[in-house]
Amino acid sequence: MNIEYLNDFVQVDDEKYMKAQPMGTVCHWMAGNVATLGIYSVLLSILCKNGNILRVSKECVSEIHELLKLLDNIVIEYEGNTY
Repeated sequence: MNIEYLNDFVQVDDEKYMKAQPMGTVCHWMAGNVATLGIYSVLLSILCKNGNILRVSKECVSEIHELLKLLDNIVIEYEGNTY
């Protein structure tokens, strides 16, 4: 798989180009019985540059918060921009 699909149009055939397009905002209703399961769909949505809204059950709030805190200090520099 070519990671450039996330940023640019990539030629896949003679006259065909492909690019991953963010779809906007993704809503996640996370199951209350498996705290870590829903985080996978959130991470995939983040990688696809979508905004995310999470609905987390009261039983899982602390676990999900701890997992999301791990993402708080990630800094990426790409083409002169810092994200």
